[in-house]
Amino acid sequence: MPKRTAKRLEKTADLVSRHKMMLWGRFALRASVLAIAIALGALFFRGLDLSTDLSYLDVAILSGSTEGQYHAAIKQLAGAATQTEGRIQNVASNGSLNNLQRLVAAKESCEIQFGLVQDGFNWADYPGLELIGRVGRTEALMLLGRNADTIRKLKDMQDMRISVGPEHSGAAFLAERLFRGKDLASLNITLEHYPLKRQAELAATGKLDLAFFVIEEDAELIQTAVREKGLQIVGLEQTKALARRFPFMNYGTLVAGQYDPVKVLPAEEKPLLRLDTLLISNGCAAHSDIIGLMSLIARAYPKFIDRNRSAQIPNNLTLSESARGFFDNQGAEFADEHIPWLVDIMPPSNWVYTIMAVSLFFNLAGFINNHRLALIDLTRVSLENDMYLMFGQRVSNDEIRHFNPQKVGRSLDLNKLDSLIASYNRHLEKCRRQSLSVFSPLGEEMGYRDQEIIMNATLDALRDLRERLTPESKVGE
Repeated sequence: MPKRTAKRLEKTADLVSRHKMMLWGRFALRASVLAIAIALGALFFRGLDLSTDLSYLDVAILSGSTEGQYHAAIKQLAGAATQTEGRIQNVASNGSLNNLQRLVAAKESCEIQFGLVQDGFNWADYPGLELIGRVGRTEALMLLGRNADTIRKLKDMQDMRISVGPEHSGAAFLAERLFRGKDLASLNITLEHYPLKRQAELAATGKLDLAFFVIEEDAELIQTAVREKGLQIVGLEQTKALARRFPFMNYGTLVAGQYDPVKVLPAEEKPLLRLDTLLISNGCAAHSDIIGLMSLIARAYPKFIDRNRSAQIPNNLTLSESARGFFDNQGAEFADEHIPWLVDIMPPSNWVYTIMAVSLFFNLAGFINNHRLALIDLTRVSLENDMYLMFGQRVSNDEIRHFNPQKVGRSLDLNKLDSLIASYNRHLEKCRRQSLSVFSPLGEEMGYRDQEIIMNATLDALRDLRERLTPESKVGE
């Protein structure tokens, strides 16, 4: 066997070996991806639970004093969570201000994730906190006293002693902001601090002029104070004006006879300032915990979603993205309810974008593959045109092998023949390389194989002709 032929066979065997290794490597890569996809699918269906329990919910919420409305509201939610296998820890506190401070402090340990806080704070002082939503009914700012019916204007409160709840409570903070502000500072009101029940008792005995509460107007404490202790409720004519000065407040009306329609208590309508109760998060809760908790709140307060969809976000406070999705979707999505563990890895909207991205990649890969294949075919046809120019006619592979310049009376330019063989070699290598690219979809390699078969047949014929035209290269035959 000629040495040139032996070298060609050796080179071909080496190329075949490398090609097989590349094929096995590509097969191994795709098999690994498929195995991972199957494993993820198995985990998905294993975790898929079509029940709607909240067994994954385990959170702690700062409420307020054990006798207050916040504590009672969270107690009710905790009971509802227990019925669905969830767990809510109701953490007593000293009120809204204390809740904010403890939420910020718990950002590292994450032992507490949520807190109820009345609106009206400067949220820029508490960075990193997020709004989950406005919960429950709006709370009223109520001033109760023995002779409160006689107080109709702000100036009627000149030099009074008013208890504004425990120190560091939300009510105390709001009272300081209200009565110590530039508009009301001239009233020279003395603010004192007592527990809620105690300040109602002191107001009933006349030891306090007024007791200040931030509370639901139908709270048992207020009803008892009015019906049994004989306390009256202040109704200020400047209520609307005050609401305009404090954007977090609004106003409403307490109807006559609301606490006792027979005795008509109160005796007349009372204008009241109101503000919302906010559920705040410190960012420690998982997406599933937020959605689970919001689902419980939505069941307890049917207007929860509609109210928050139309409500304005307080200045310097950010709405949680999980909460935003809940409100936009008007409830929990299918994935939130049935595969919360998967949603904790990535929100449903991101999964959609991921799937779209993967689909786009495969479509793009298909487009690139078809474009490459078209270019390969176009280049191969161009090489066939070069061969036509060199031979002066269309020739088959058999005709190339038996081509005799003397018989046809036409000489061949060996440099052009060598250049054509080199071009075929380069193009064949490019075809093989692109057939193993990640942009070549699985099962679409046959298009490249067809091109390789055509080019290999032509290249073998050209090589045979080249060897036949240079007998001096055949040594040792």
